[in-house]
Amino acid sequence: LRLHNQGRGARYTAGRRPVRCVYRERVSGRSAALRREWAIKKMSRQDKHALVSGAAVR
Repeated sequence: LRLHNQGRGARYTAGRRPVRCVYRERVSGRSAALRREWAIKKMSRQDKHALVSGAAVR
């Protein structure tokens, strides 16, 4: 996150600073992390908000 907020991260985040982490979870490894990232990206906006707020996601 530090690199993104310094403008040295991805171009997408360079113009959308400050970047902050609003959700994280532990996974067993890189493969599991990539699968989970994909699953979260496929969620509806409403489900993502529920996930971040701690509400149960359907």
